[in-house]
Amino acid sequence: MAKLIVNICCPKRIVLKMAAVTFKAKNVGRPAYLCDLLQEYQPTGTLRSSAAHLHQPYAPTSVSSRVFSVAAPAVWNQLTVNTRTLLVL
Repeated sequence: MAKLIVNICCPKRIVLKMAAVTFKAKNVGRPAYLCDLLQEYQPTGTLRSSAAHLHQPYAPTSVSSRVFSVAAPAVWNQLTVNTRTLLVL
């Protein structure tokens, strides 16, 4: 039974950790090697939905979608605008 609970909670823990690391890389600038992988989304025109989004590169395979530069923006962009614009975690 305990293994079942851990297996259910594990994906949510991964998403939470990815969001926390992305927040630190984006707002604090640490660690620098991860900060360099994140790019702000710059739309060509004015959009209402463009607030605090990160650019998510194209990932042609499921393996490449697990790379930090692809997975972190995917998790970050799914957060609410209020969460993305927080100054302190």
